[in-house]
Amino acid sequence: MSIENAEMDTKGLRKLIEDKANDAIEGIQRCRDTYRREMAECKHFVIDKVSTFFADLEMRSQKQENVDDEIIQGLIVELMEQLENIDTLLSEIHMCRDTLSKLNKMLTGKVDSN
Repeated sequence: MSIENAEMDTKGLRKLIEDKANDAIEGIQRCRDTYRREMAECKHFVIDKVSTFFADLEMRSQKQENVDDEIIQGLIVELMEQLENIDTLLSEIHMCRDTLSKLNKMLTGKVDSN
């Protein structure tokens, strides 16, 4: 083996090593780029799913609030009607008491007259 052949083999080996190193660096960069792209896609996917989840949750919550409000409003109307009925009954009781009082006075007056 001559010095020239050894030098050529060294240069060829050096070139081969540089090419392999460059290929490895490019491969690493492609992997990094793929990782970053997939990470960004995953991030957007998760954000979209979380946003959709909360939008759905807010919509269901609003619907439930509307149902609850209707029920409460109905109960308040019922309560007001019952209070009006109680008020009417109290007025009738008051009128009956007044009538009984008048009748009692009339009867008491007739008894005293005899």
